[in-house]
Amino acid sequence: GEGGGEGGGEGVQVQRAHFERALDTVRPSVSAKDEARYKQLASRLRKRRAEGGSSERPGGGTPSAAPAGAAAEGGEPAAEGECI
Repeated sequence: GEGGGEGGGEGVQVQRAHFERALDTVRPSVSAKDEARYKQLASRLRKRRAEGGSSERPGGGTPSAAPAGAAAEGGEPAAEGECI
């Protein structure tokens, strides 16, 4: 209902200015190091696709194999090539 309680927000209009103001205060959810890594991966994938390459993983790994250092179940890092 009225007064900002548990109502459904009737009459509220979110505008571009609200998003711009929010973007001034939020932090990235990905570290700069991870962002650079993702950009590098995206670049390699684009290049491979442009060359007509296969989608196989480098080193002959399978999609179910965990990347080196990935957390396995229970939060422990998986050994290189260990399936999780």
